[in-house]
Amino acid sequence: MPTARNDLGVSTTLRAEAVGVPGKRRFRLVVEAERGSAEVWIEKEQLSALALSLKQAIEEMGDRRPSEEAAPPSGSAREPRFDFKASSLGLSYDEATGRFGIQAATPEDAEAKTATLVFWVTRDQAERMADEALEVVAAGRPFCPLCHGPMDPDGHLCPMSNGHGPIDERL
Repeated sequence: MPTARNDLGVSTTLRAEAVGVPGKRRFRLVVEAERGSAEVWIEKEQLSALALSLKQAIEEMGDRRPSEEAAPPSGSAREPRFDFKASSLGLSYDEATGRFGIQAATPEDAEAKTATLVFWVTRDQAERMADEALEVVAAGRPFCPLCHGPMDPDGHLCPMSNGHGPIDERL
């Protein structure tokens, strides 16, 4: 996604959150930035992929940092406020400022090959959010040791425990 319709600027706050009970959770990025704020609703897999991508990029960078890494701004704007479900996410890195750009797009914008919005985070913010995101993703339902499917608190119908294995679609 090379362009964005809205640039929120540098983030002052970035959080990864899950809303709801395990098995019925919804995931979002909450950002407050110098030129607006947003709640970007995403899939669990998108949150996990974003976190892992950030962790990998930071690891590959090692100790390299820009000569003058800018700190995030001290204040943020509440308006404009965005609240939407993203169909796609993008990640970029600006070597001059040492900041990561996170782009999010609605289905319509993604089809037009543009981002709905972009915001920028420092390396430290990116690392904290990635750790938080991986914790949020891991806090879901436990997995069954036999079939590796998610287990609900009110029971689990495991195909491996009743004498039958998973259905083979090829038969």
